[in-house]
Amino acid sequence: MRAPFFSVILTVYNGEHFLQNALESLRRQQFEDWELIAVDDASTDGTARILSSFVATEPRARLITNQKNLHMGAAANVGMRAARGSWLARLDADDQYHPDFLRRMYEEAVSAAPAEFLTCWPRIIDEKGRDLIGIRLPSAASLKRLMPVKNHLYHVATCFPKKLWDLTVGYPEDRIPGSDAVLWRTFFAKGARLRCIPEFLIDYRVHNANYTTSLEVTKKSSARDWMLQLYLKEGLLEDARRELREIQRAERRKNFKYVFYWALTWFGRPAARFMMWEVYPWFRVFKKISK
Repeated sequence: MRAPFFSVILTVYNGEHFLQNALESLRRQQFEDWELIAVDDASTDGTARILSSFVATEPRARLITNQKNLHMGAAANVGMRAARGSWLARLDADDQYHPDFLRRMYEEAVSAAPAEFLTCWPRIIDEKGRDLIGIRLPSAASLKRLMPVKNHLYHVATCFPKKLWDLTVGYPEDRIPGSDAVLWRTFFAKGARLRCIPEFLIDYRVHNANYTTSLEVTKKSSARDWMLQLYLKEGLLEDARRELREIQRAERRKNFKYVFYWALTWFGRPAARFMMWEVYPWFRVFKKISK
């Protein structure tokens, strides 16, 4: 059997709420030379039923069922090892591809260097699928430079050659957040280059239940604070001021961080984007070290 160009790895644990949307976004791809390897990580909800139904009607899909929950990194490695494609892509149960995602990735991949991987800009949607904001990532050089302090790559937006993954030991299998960042840092350590496609090609869903939601939402800040940071990164200064007013009304106390954010809204769009993308991650590292 001829190997496909892309192997799409979907790992899921109890993801029934949005899983069908993710699967249908793959089926709607304009580029059709793909296989899906779905890894059910010992789900206890309706995930197995949804995946089995999809596999039964989609000859390009395979299902692997883990007997115990391995968590995201180890489960992804199971799927990667089963992949037959020359390029690997990830899909989460709560995210979705735009119809041209694999096509655009293929167009870039055929001209990529052997040790080059690809990413694109994400759009953020809520649990009802409503568009919240598009994130225009900085340059590939900036993304690489910032990787030691902050991972700005979304793994659902990122594809890489199977041969590049084979040079690593895969995702870390201990249950730590940021397993994808570990893989990207390993790629760079192996001499890989990153190419960022300046187009919105995937939807990244933010909701209360997903364990892939960024740490700013789930562990450190409120969703409103996270959206404020995104507005500043995008240079949407009026939106940022509106969020600041709502936060200040709710908290009713002075906070240096919000004073800093408020000042940024008057520096202008380029300055706000530069400070949030290039400077603020290092400030956070310094703050942690100084504690």
